[in-house]
Amino acid sequence: MRILRLPTHTPDLLERCRRGDRRAQRAFCERFAPAMLAVCRRYVRSLEDAEEVLQNALLKALDKLSDLEEVKSIEPWLRRIAANESLNFIRYRQNVFVALDEVDEAQAPSGFEAPNGLEAEELLRLVNALPTGYRVVFNLYAIEGYDHSEIAELLNIDPATSRSQLHKARKLLQSQLEHQRLQMR
Repeated sequence: MRILRLPTHTPDLLERCRRGDRRAQRAFCERFAPAMLAVCRRYVRSLEDAEEVLQNALLKALDKLSDLEEVKSIEPWLRRIAANESLNFIRYRQNVFVALDEVDEAQAPSGFEAPNGLEAEELLRLVNALPTGYRVVFNLYAIEGYDHSEIAELLNIDPATSRSQLHKARKLLQSQLEHQRLQMR
């Protein structure tokens, strides 16, 4: 039995995917799915839902591959697709935002620092435990690097709502971390 090995060189793989080569498309999915799933998991709580979002994101990526002009930009492009598909999932399946008070941006804590010794896994667990609206805005702002006006446009909310959600997410995370710190003593 002869094993067919697909090239791992991205431009060739992408070109074969664009031409409809099913084996290349499978290799594409196998290569990029883990990173895209990690993005989906930051937004969507359950693994099953994140996998559903991932499948939709991969299908959209393969469908829109001809729109991608520069091969160097494949990872950020795929990450954006995964984030947008996650947001669509949340929008259609859940009531995202909790009751809000407007928060002046000057009132929001300027930074968020995890205590020394906190594992990335534990911080991810704390972020995943946030209410959906807080978690989405926190991920978009702190991890993806969007500003409040971009978040507002993406989520069809007011920029003040985005600032408020971020402020409340940070406050809740800091409270949870303080509680953990006290338990560790």
